[in-house]
Amino acid sequence: MTWAAKLFAIASLLSAGVVAHATGQSVADDSRTGLAATEGSQPSAQLLRDAWKPQFALGLRGGLFPPIFVIPEVTYKPAGPIAMNFSALYLPSGGGLGGGGPRLTLGTHLTAEFAEPAKSGWYCSAGAVYYHAFRDANGFYETVVLVPITAGVLARTPTLDVQIGAGVQLLSENLPPCSGWCFRIMAPPILPALDLVFRHVF
Repeated sequence: MTWAAKLFAIASLLSAGVVAHATGQSVADDSRTGLAATEGSQPSAQLLRDAWKPQFALGLRGGLFPPIFVIPEVTYKPAGPIAMNFSALYLPSGGGLGGGGPRLTLGTHLTAEFAEPAKSGWYCSAGAVYYHAFRDANGFYETVVLVPITAGVLARTPTLDVQIGAGVQLLSENLPPCSGWCFRIMAPPILPALDLVFRHVF
């Protein structure tokens, strides 16, 4: 099994744990909501922000990943405290160690939000980021797989989410073999991870 396959397997197991934990919390939250309803409590529509209905959001995710540390993101929240984040970026050319071939970054994250509906609170997230610099005229190429595991604070307004957190990420890297004289610094397999996300919620 390759390093990339192992890292994706780890990400899948972590994501399953996040889902199980967050699902248990959603059941508890739902029971509290039902109790409040029987007592005649009626939260405002803005406060609830339809927390148990499907939601979409568009935004930008910043972090320690190539090539430019920022990537557009779309978020789908099917129900309760679970959110699925998808991101993609394609740069046709420019930069890079080999003179600038096309570069592609794809990412997916599974996020559990530990907060009351429409309120700020804590979150945890596990995901996978795939980066590939296509072979350029100088023969340089690069493939990087990252598995970030982060936690932090989710601050909310009625239409804006701001996610700030940190953690660690596992790394697998594939570079072309050295030919002739070559000096290369390889990154360690475990690196720090940062989250800085701005989303507009629809």
